[in-house]
Amino acid sequence: MTSNHISAGQMVEITDVDFEAVKKAIHDEHRLHCESGRDPYIWIDTSKAFSDGRNIYVNAECQNCMKGSDLTAVREDPKLHIRAKITKRRHANDETH
Repeated sequence: MTSNHISAGQMVEITDVDFEAVKKAIHDEHRLHCESGRDPYIWIDTSKAFSDGRNIYVNAECQNCMKGSDLTAVREDPKLHIRAKITKRRHANDETH
C-alpha cells in the first residue's frame, strides 16, 4: 500500500465508487510489495471514498502484513466507478412491446 501518489487538487467525497474494483486494484498493486510472503488479503472500508481528480482514496489495509492507511491511493480510472446501465428508450411508434 503505497502513499507516494501526487495529489492533483482538492479532495471531494465521491459516491459512485465500485469498491470491488478498487479493492482488486489495491490487491494487484500491493501483491508486489506485501511483506507477508502470501497473497494479500485486503480489507476496505466501503462507507466512503475521496477523489482529487487524479487518485481515489479509501481506507484500506492488508490483513496479512497490516500495511495500509485511511488514504490509500488508487490511480483514478473509469472502471473504478459504477456506471448506470443505459436502457433502450422506446419510441412512441415502437410496435415491439
